Order: sequence, then C-alpha cells, then structure tokens
Amino acid sequence: MNPTGSISPNSDHDHAKIDDPRSELGKVSVELIKPYELSSTLTQEWSRLRSQHPHLASPFFDIEFTRCVAEVRDDVEIAVISTDQLICGFFPFQRVARSVALPVGGLMNDYHGMIGSQKLNGYLPEIIRQCKLKSWQFHALEGRTTATKPYEFEQLPCPYIDLSRGFDRYYSHVCMQSSTVRRQRQKSSKMIRELGELRLDFDCRDPQVLESLIRWKRAKFIRTRTFDILSVPWTANLLRSVFEKRSDSFQGLLSALWADEHLVAAHMGLATESILHYWFPAIDVNFGRYSPGTQMFLTIAEQAANQGSKLIDLGYGDQGFKSKWSLNRKYVGCGKIQFGSWRHAISKAAFHLRKASRSIPLKQPLKKVLRKIRPDFGKRAFR
Repeated sequence: MNPTGSISPNSDHDHAKIDDPRSELGKVSVELIKPYELSSTLTQEWSRLRSQHPHLASPFFDIEFTRCVAEVRDDVEIAVISTDQLICGFFPFQRVARSVALPVGGLMNDYHGMIGSQKLNGYLPEIIRQCKLKSWQFHALEGRTTATKPYEFEQLPCPYIDLSRGFDRYYSHVCMQSSTVRRQRQKSSKMIRELGELRLDFDCRDPQVLESLIRWKRAKFIRTRTFDILSVPWTANLLRSVFEKRSDSFQGLLSALWADEHLVAAHMGLATESILHYWFPAIDVNFGRYSPGTQMFLTIAEQAANQGSKLIDLGYGDQGFKSKWSLNRKYVGCGKIQFGSWRHAISKAAFHLRKASRSIPLKQPLKKVLRKIRPDFGKRAFR
C-alpha cells in the first residue's frame, strides 16, 4: 500500500520497497504560518530539532536563512508539523503559484528539506497535500531516505573540504590532486611583485565590497551568456540581507582579498560555528591572470580552520573550481513531488532532456543566439 496517499510517481510494487514512517511517528497534522508569526517558543523548537539531527548542520537550515528570504520575498510560508499534538518538525517553502512551491530561497538555497527527523521525509507528500500544494520541486534535498527516492530525478554530488585535521593537512593532499592549486603559489608571488602585498579581510563589514561582488558576478553572467540571476531584484537583495544577519548560530560572512589597495576578489558566504558554506565568489577580471579566486579560497580556508571551522561546503554540483579544490563528496536528491504518476514521468523526461541539451555540440554559438532572442531565458526559475 502507498503510505502517502495518491501522490505517487511509481507503481504499487515500487512502493512496497519504501519504509512506512507512520508506523513510528503516527498521523501528522500541519499548521501554516508566515515567518513573522514564529514565536520565541517555535524558534527555540526549530533550533532544538536542528541541533538533534546532524544532517541539518548546514546554515541553510538555520531559521535565520528562512527569515532572510522572507525579508526579500512575500511568499514564504512555514508548515509547523505536529504528531499527537506535539511539534515534530518544520517545513519552510515559498509558494510561487497558488498550488506550486519551491524550497525557501529557490535555487539560491543549496540544501533543503524537513527541519526534524529524516523519518519526516516519508511524510513529504502528505505534508504537501495539507499545505494545499500540488507540487514541490527540489534540487538539493538533504536527509534522503527510501521514501524520497521515487520522487528523485537524479542524485547530485556536493563537494566539501574537510578541515577537521587542520588546513595544512588539507593543503598537502589537495596539492597532490590539483595542478591548479600547486601553480597558485607562483601566480600569487607574481601578484605580490606587480601589485603589492596580499591581505584577506576575512569578516569584511564594508557593504561597498558586497556591491563590487554583485557587479562582478553579473558581468560574468553576461560574458558567459548565462542568465543573470542577480538581475532578479530579490536574489541580489537576499545577498544583502544575509550580509546583515548575525546570530549565535548563523552569520553572513563577506570576505575580501586585497593586493595592496586593489580589491581583486570577494566572497559572500554563510557560516555557523563549525561550517563555512562557500556560496557567491567573484573576482575582478582585470586581475584574472593571477587567479585571485583560488588564492582567496585558500586563504579563507586557512583562516576558517584557524577559527574552528571543520568543513567548507561547496554546495551541490561538481563543476569548475569545486572539482579542483575538494577531496570529498556527499549526495543530495533532485526531483519533484506532485500528484499523478504521468505528471511525474513528464517532469522527469523534461528534466533529462534539459540536461542532455547542455552537452550538445555548438553549445556556445547556440547560447549566443538564444541570449539575443531571449535575454531573459532562465528567469522563470527565479520567479
């Protein structure tokens, strides 16, 4: 039997393989609230539940990230989940249409899911139904279980850097793996000779540095003919909101690399006491020959380790610098929970068609033509 009602992408035979969480947790009920309605009691319960489950360690699961998104969007909701009249979890999301939802923060959110036990993921379809939703699309579902696998389109790698044994140990290992990292010492020496001494402002509080980062990032999107995600006002404003946020468990961390008086690279990240999430790095392309982004990352990693960070998370996806810098991987789920097996099949086919289109020959010339015809192509994903 299907323990989650009629939201089912697979056959009854497939569902026979799925653990039924109801046998352990019982019936759940949902109350929808807005983030500003979170009382101090609910806030404490959110923090307590998060602290009990290691898979929720990412700063994206901190209540402050949800509040940051709520500051720049008016469609954020939180499902307060109870069983036997006791709160057992929270499910933050943004309702982008009447019955369609995305994770809170959409594609700006590198990890999402239930705030609570992983067993709650088995209730996701039922919780979505009680939220009066017909679908919830996810791209980096943490805490995956057998109950969520039928709704996944694929698994995505999440590279990370283990600093638990110190920066020197990480650096010696990554140098053996990556020629990019090995060569950086020469490039940085040349940068010092030609521009001046390097210094990292690890916790920069200058908002103008953040504006430079946003400007550089937007220019890169244009150069690479990629949709400029920061052209959508709420996304850039989310970076600004995170920059201003500081609590005991969450901090927006802006870092800046200077060569004498030249700002050559900057990074906007999210941090907890033990985790730094590497989120939005950018460089001044005028100094690109020195690879200042790599030098900035290595210096940030060293200072983070010195200040107690045990892990630098690079988020989902294994592209570009992530494969050069990281030695470790974990995996998250990408997919969609929705009504009807045929809808799920269509969504999955469309997903894999889009994925295949990214590797077609003549991709760059086609992107150039597409950007001229549809400069806003991709904007819908950031609605």
